[in-house]
Amino acid sequence: MVNEKNPNTWQDWETDDWDKSQPAGFESWDESPWQSPFEKPFASGEWENSGWDAVDPLRQPAADDWNQSGWGKPSWEQSGWDQPGWDPPQPSPAPSNWQQQDSGWPTWQSDWDQPAGREERSTPAGTEHPRPQPVREQPPRRQAPAEPPMDDNMRALCAAVEGMQTTARVTGVDEKQLQALVHRVMIKPEYFWLDSRYSYRIQNGVAEVFFKLKYSNAPYLRRQLEQVTSQILAGMPRGDEYQRALYLHDWLCANVTYLKRGERTGQDIYEALCLRCCVCAGFSKAYAYLMQKVGIQCAVVEGDARGERHAWNRVVIGGNLYYTDVTWDRETSNRRCYEWFNLTSAQMLESHRPENPAEMPASTATADNYYRRNGLLLSTWDERQLVRILAKQKGDILMVGFDRRQVYNKARQAMSQSDFFRLLEQAGHRCSHMRTNTTEGGWGITICLQE
Repeated sequence: MVNEKNPNTWQDWETDDWDKSQPAGFESWDESPWQSPFEKPFASGEWENSGWDAVDPLRQPAADDWNQSGWGKPSWEQSGWDQPGWDPPQPSPAPSNWQQQDSGWPTWQSDWDQPAGREERSTPAGTEHPRPQPVREQPPRRQAPAEPPMDDNMRALCAAVEGMQTTARVTGVDEKQLQALVHRVMIKPEYFWLDSRYSYRIQNGVAEVFFKLKYSNAPYLRRQLEQVTSQILAGMPRGDEYQRALYLHDWLCANVTYLKRGERTGQDIYEALCLRCCVCAGFSKAYAYLMQKVGIQCAVVEGDARGERHAWNRVVIGGNLYYTDVTWDRETSNRRCYEWFNLTSAQMLESHRPENPAEMPASTATADNYYRRNGLLLSTWDERQLVRILAKQKGDILMVGFDRRQVYNKARQAMSQSDFFRLLEQAGHRCSHMRTNTTEGGWGITICLQE
């Protein structure tokens, strides 16, 4: 920002001022100045002596890349949010179905399709023609936020970042517009080497942006990330968008260690996919990055949950909008968990609050919810239906999902009683002990059978 008294001076800007008032318990505000790459998740306190070569970032410690979100500004850029299958509102029908042609004869303008090879013919005056029934307009679907257009200034900033440059110039923008442009660049998960702090100055209609890099060897780390990404995608089975999204969800949950709150690392996709450890910011960015690689629209939503800063994803699968929280599915335990995979907006909003409500459009689709798709969803309390769900599953790990809170509470109450073993026996599962697991406010229950 230019000083009005001295236009030749300029000052540093950060994308937000959250670091000035840190909420209690928030995970990882500041990045550690050193990162240690490793192949396997490490136990707490062991990574410092792991013997792996250290990565030397810039002298200044890397800032928490939550700041680079701009916090509260729309983040459509990284998703390529075109919403396939989402129909825009249709215009109202014309008040009259008669249209005057050049011949002077009125013709009937019908909504019916003309047969192939058949031409419209003029209708003589006075000839009666049956009027078709009016077509009912379907209510428009709620659309996700549209992506801002890619103008020359945005291309210039992206080109500079792609080339690992630390300076870029744009023209014809004021201070607010410039900050919005830089925000759109910095929220892209693939630009993991960008520090959240940057500087700029505007003089004589020309704006200069000075980026800071988190890593001094960013080109090498980028090549390493691309190799790891290729290995991850090479194991993906053939299938539709749901199966691809499920594979990436399971890979992250099985291979990435969740860092407990307060540890100072794990904010970008390099740490998530190469170092295999991160917090919620790393999980959500890595999921968005991988999903975009396989052609699925996915974006990061930032907000709070359980009273702390948090990040999750909005996803378009089969033309429908869903919400997924990979972090909470991974955080629960080492078991398989799908309580937060492809939920509706109403389900997610019970515990997740977006900073910008526009980033969470309403969604009601449930076809690709994990429990519904696999026939494990209990929508009403029915013991016979519950037995059928349990009987479909083999092994000592059983899962039941819910889409209504009252049914979930009823099931929790029933599973805490000894009479529940009768239902398990009816489903073909005999055991002397069992243990139930779920996340706080979750939408599924996992039953671990024990002899």
